[in-house]
Amino acid sequence: MGSQLTEPAVIKGDFEASLQADFYLDQIKDDKLREKFTSTTIAIPLREEGEEVVIDTANDLPEDSNELCLLLSNEECPAEYWMLVSQAYANLGKITEATAVIEEALKTPHLANSSLNDVSELKCFAAWLHILKADLFDDSKVFELANTEIKDSMKTNKSANNDCNILAEAVLSLTSKQNKGKRTKFEKESRNFDILLQNNPRNCLALLGKGKLYLYRQNYLAALKVFQKVLQLNPLLRPDPRIGIGLCYWFLDRKDLANQAWQNSIQVNPEKNLEAKILISIAKFDDCFLNSTSDENFKAKYVEAMSFAKASYKEDPNNQVIHIILASYYYSRGDVETVKAICDKIINNTNVTNFIKSEALFWMARCKLLTGDVLQAQKMFSDSIKLNDNNSLARVGYSQCLVLRGELNDAIRALEKVQELNSRILEVTYALGMLYSKIEKFKKKAITYLEKYVKLADDQNEAVSISALITLSSLYQESDLSKSLEYIMKAKDEELMSGKTEEEVSAILFNNLGVFSLLENHVGDAEEYFRKALKNVESQNSKEPLITDALKITLNYNVARAEESTNDPVKIKDAMDIYNKIIERCPHYVSAKIRWLTIACLSEDRNVNEEVQRLLEAESDDLEVRSFYGWYIKKFGSKHGLVTDKKDSESEHHRETLTKYTSHDCYALISMANIYCTLAREVKDQQKKDAYYVRAAQLYQKVLNLDPKNAYAAQGIAIIFAEKKQNGLALEIFRKVRDSLNDITVYLNLGHCLLDLKQFTKAIENYELALTRFTDGNDARLLNYFARAWLLRGLSEKNIDCFKKAFEYADRSFKLNPIPAYKFNLTYIEFQLADFIKKLPPNKRTMEDLEKSIKGLENAIVVLNDMAADSKVHPPYPTEDLKLRASMGNTLLKQLEKSLEEQKSHEQGFESRLREAKKIKQEEDRLKEEARLKQEEERKQAEAKLIAERKALEQQQQEWNLLRLEEEKDMKDQLEKSPEPKEKKKRGRKKKDVNDESDAPAAKKKKVHQKDSKLSREFIDDSDEDAEYSEALNDDYDDGGDIEEAEAQNSDSDDDETEKLKRTKSKIIDDEDEDEDGHDGSIENGTPHRSENVKEANHADVGDGDDDGLF
Repeated sequence: MGSQLTEPAVIKGDFEASLQADFYLDQIKDDKLREKFTSTTIAIPLREEGEEVVIDTANDLPEDSNELCLLLSNEECPAEYWMLVSQAYANLGKITEATAVIEEALKTPHLANSSLNDVSELKCFAAWLHILKADLFDDSKVFELANTEIKDSMKTNKSANNDCNILAEAVLSLTSKQNKGKRTKFEKESRNFDILLQNNPRNCLALLGKGKLYLYRQNYLAALKVFQKVLQLNPLLRPDPRIGIGLCYWFLDRKDLANQAWQNSIQVNPEKNLEAKILISIAKFDDCFLNSTSDENFKAKYVEAMSFAKASYKEDPNNQVIHIILASYYYSRGDVETVKAICDKIINNTNVTNFIKSEALFWMARCKLLTGDVLQAQKMFSDSIKLNDNNSLARVGYSQCLVLRGELNDAIRALEKVQELNSRILEVTYALGMLYSKIEKFKKKAITYLEKYVKLADDQNEAVSISALITLSSLYQESDLSKSLEYIMKAKDEELMSGKTEEEVSAILFNNLGVFSLLENHVGDAEEYFRKALKNVESQNSKEPLITDALKITLNYNVARAEESTNDPVKIKDAMDIYNKIIERCPHYVSAKIRWLTIACLSEDRNVNEEVQRLLEAESDDLEVRSFYGWYIKKFGSKHGLVTDKKDSESEHHRETLTKYTSHDCYALISMANIYCTLAREVKDQQKKDAYYVRAAQLYQKVLNLDPKNAYAAQGIAIIFAEKKQNGLALEIFRKVRDSLNDITVYLNLGHCLLDLKQFTKAIENYELALTRFTDGNDARLLNYFARAWLLRGLSEKNIDCFKKAFEYADRSFKLNPIPAYKFNLTYIEFQLADFIKKLPPNKRTMEDLEKSIKGLENAIVVLNDMAADSKVHPPYPTEDLKLRASMGNTLLKQLEKSLEEQKSHEQGFESRLREAKKIKQEEDRLKEEARLKQEEERKQAEAKLIAERKALEQQQQEWNLLRLEEEKDMKDQLEKSPEPKEKKKRGRKKKDVNDESDAPAAKKKKVHQKDSKLSREFIDDSDEDAEYSEALNDDYDDGGDIEEAEAQNSDSDDDETEKLKRTKSKIIDDEDEDEDGHDGSIENGTPHRSENVKEANHADVGDGDDDGLF
């Protein structure tokens, strides 16, 4: 990306001077070209030869261009000099005078009648002047003039200066009002620049235009490469490509490099480079607002940024961009009048661009909003948006006015438009989330936008608004308490990260943390948060004692609620003391009074009948008190002597609440429905049972109509489905209720329903969750449910271990609460276990099981008889039924005793058969072991034999190797002998023929013997096949025996054969030495070939350790 930009290599240290314009000028070798950049004079030639008029464009240029026009006309100067004069006026900012010079040139007779090329150039130059004027003053008429001049220039001479006209047309389109500030594709302009670059790839102005197009299209990397290429081609070009490089780096979030590029631009062009200075000033403000680490650091950066802005203002007091910067400065100081004066001056200026006017209207609107004129501010914000549709700040201000006027939906639409332009603006995302949270139907959108805001803030390392986090917490309160707790905890962390201590964190925030922690059963954390809130409230509200006292009472109540939730007797007592103090301070604090009475009933078992009656009389219209009274009648009415028939009393109380006070009390409706469900279970008449269930379902449904999220009502309907044996529907509702209601009854009902569906494992899991989450593990009722589940599982799966588990849970339940019902359950399990064991086949039971069952059944019979005889005990069944069951137990006992005898004989016979089988098994094992040992011994002997044979073969192979080495040595000695006279060589050749004929059969025989060696072939073929090694080895050893036998038969002729071989070799050597035509090479080539064969044979011998059949 930056490889083409050579400047950064010379930015640091002593090389900063190289960024001056003189450095680049020194690199230009052509004097005339260098003079174009440095000269400030114009030499106008006169008619007289050798004479010219030199004009200093910096000092001697007349205010009125007519004098120079007259001179140029009289001297009939070429078009080139007219354009130089016009350019001099344009460089001084005198666009009107520059245009007048070109217009006068076109009227001059000698130029008008000259070549079409000169006229075309002049018209093109006039077009460029109109473009410059239109860009400076934003005048649409001038744009039209420029367009006309370009067309005239093209018509005048279609072949000449075509590139200049194309470039002017493209630039005119880019700077026109129609395209300014709009996101178009610029297809026509892009084609024009492409044509120019095809004609000349080094056309810097076309490259600048191409880079500008990439910048408009937000393709910043491509634009950066183009600007860097322009910088390489012409470092002194104006407009400066460093400005574009800086803008690309800025949008690529490399603001440090952007700032450096603009500083480089100022170093190269210190004069008339206001654009770079303004951009550096804006960069300083950006760094000040985003990267300040402290107040002092912010102050220092702000002063530095303002110093840059003031310097730019001194250079050009009429620059509107600097005016906008100054307006923002005075607005931050609260100097509204100065801001209005600056903005009025910009708005009333007809030559100001719409973009600048939009900014001025924005600051004017902010001033109006600050003074309270909302309508006028809204109008100005709207006008600002019309001038610049992409002015996001104006849209935000417009939506703010709509919010102040209560038009929330319109404000949301305005902010959504900003969100479409830039979805990562923190403030807009936050505002949208907060606005959505105020409208009930947009709660989900509020959560989405606020969560997006929190994520964006974290990604950008920005502080998160506490209000956003608290709003998120409240939005999740009804659906997900864990999320509520998470966001309220993040709010506390943000407070601490902002530099506050825990003593400075809001007491209300700590209180909310405690409430959500308590609802999530984090009791210890909740109590800690409440106490911190209680500690902070005194220091934070010391100036308002009434508010402080009210907050302290509420926080003390919350502390007491947290302490009583710990189930610690000591803390529960402390909670009662706190409630007493609250009641003494505020006698009408009904919630504290109800909590005190509840603890007194449950923990201390007090008779609080009188206190409850007094509370009901004092607060008879309080629905919370009436609900508590209904609960008290149900739980303690009979025990405390309040009522005789608690069902009727409870139903009458709730009926009175519904008829006299309100028919929409959900607690009273649910209580009445529960009573109808209880009556339906107890009544035996099916018609009445169905009627009660229907009435209960109607009441539950009414509650759901009032409160669709009431989990207790939904659970009631699920219970009715379960009672009607519609377990699938019931289970579905129970599971949904479980997600919203964290109560023991949900898990118990799930367990009951799953038990009816014979899903014993899942039922036991739900009972286990209820036992561990909501009790200390010693709840007799829950343990009794476990016993029933394990008993039903044992009966279903025919598993004796399940019966034992059921008896363990029933025994624990009875020990915790020794009531007759649990006692009867123990006898019932014993009966079921005895009957189950009796029915088991002998091979699936033991004498021990039968003996234990008999003993347990005997105890059960005794218990049943005792329960039937004791009139004080209130068993769950009549006495006659108990006696009948005891009689059945006696019969079952006799059957068990008979089964015990059968089991005894079965086990005795089984033991004898088992002993005999063991003996047979031991004998078989002994025989197998003997056979295994015999096979092991035979294998070892075979291995020893193979090892011995292998050693013998290896020894023989070594002897053969030594023999071959001796032969090779003899052959070498023969070759090294000096040659004999030629005559002898000839005679030797004759002998050779004879000997060859006699020796040929022997040689042939030897070759055949080598080829037919089975031992060598098998060893070579099988050398890499380990899986067949042992089999091949045995075959080779057999062949080796045959070879030894053959060698024994031929041992007498070995010496003769060796001698004969030596003679034959010597003859061959002699014959070859006699060859005068250079046949020594064949001998030398043949001998190494044989040597290689010997080496290969040696290699095979060493690798395989056996004869290779060569001898």
